[in-house]
Amino acid sequence: MKAAVRVAALGAATVSALAGPAEAETILRGQFRTGVELNDNMRLREDNRETDAKFTVSPGLLLTTRDADTMLDLGASVTAIRYWDRDEFNKEDFNFSAALKQKFLTAEAGISARYARATLLGNEEQDDLGAGDGDTQSDTISIAPTLDWQLGLLDRLSLSTSVTDVSYSGGGGYTGYRRYQGSAAWSHSVSQRLVLIGTLLGDRYEGDNGFDANGAGLTGGLSYSLTPLVDVKASLGGRATRNYPAVGENNTEMDWLASAGIEYRPQIGRYTLDFDRSVEPSNGGGLKVRNQLRGTAVMPITQRLSFDPSARIQYTQSVEDGGADSSRLLMEISPALRYRLLEDLSVMGTLRHQRLKYGGSSDERVSNAALVMLSWSPALYVDR
Repeated sequence: MKAAVRVAALGAATVSALAGPAEAETILRGQFRTGVELNDNMRLREDNRETDAKFTVSPGLLLTTRDADTMLDLGASVTAIRYWDRDEFNKEDFNFSAALKQKFLTAEAGISARYARATLLGNEEQDDLGAGDGDTQSDTISIAPTLDWQLGLLDRLSLSTSVTDVSYSGGGGYTGYRRYQGSAAWSHSVSQRLVLIGTLLGDRYEGDNGFDANGAGLTGGLSYSLTPLVDVKASLGGRATRNYPAVGENNTEMDWLASAGIEYRPQIGRYTLDFDRSVEPSNGGGLKVRNQLRGTAVMPITQRLSFDPSARIQYTQSVEDGGADSSRLLMEISPALRYRLLEDLSVMGTLRHQRLKYGGSSDERVSNAALVMLSWSPALYVDR
């Protein structure tokens, strides 16, 4: 089981093992979040910095029913955001989700679906792309079936597909699209400490602007337990992209993929450091190559209080339609304190410092923010 968990962390299509109770259980939980953010550069601009306060209220419901072999989740939430000064940026987002998993003798099948409606607000990056500041509504529908199959004692095969449809209304310069993705991950347990993983990836992008493209990739990697408290993982591979407008019709672009990580789990707390290099389509027909290094920690101070800092460095290269290259470097550090008031009620305070720099520019865009968020998830109904 420990090896299977390590495989799930690496295989893009691996589904976590279902660990439902022996008897049936149904729980309906309320999910409520509210908070405030004070930011001295709310839209991360280079000029015309805007200091503002942002208030968030997000109520929702989550229904979970499960037994030894089946799990069903149904969720719905609405998020309302209000600004102190720029009330033209006020917005509401909606999200509905459903997930079903069924466990068989040596396999687990699942399917998940999601619908989300969001309001996209103009920021400096969108201004650079000519998107403007108008309220743009996005509707996202996605369906993702999965299959996780244990092949004997040492091998596991995980299959995953997804279909995502994104449409926009209200202007703003965005282009709707459909994206089809699939993956097959095979893992082999060499020993109790070492697992080898191979993953085959494929996707198709169909833009409403007539831009279609295909991509395929292959990665190989491993997961290894250095000690009972330390796990490491790494993968390396390549990706071919054909017919993206930024690449050119009937042309193929080759790029490499990589990931690596280390996790340390002492008796108290958890520490992770991860690197990931990915290639994906950007809105309007371009390609984005993203390199990200991220570190997180969970450091309990008392039974109720913990220090949860995180930091990341993200370097993104974009090739847009017409061949225009651009790059950006984002650095962020976010120390946070979390305090558990009750079993299902907690408050989190975060300080966030961001620096953003575009290639070819000597100026940095800097923002500092303080956030406080209250989270409450009471059990409204329990049937066991």
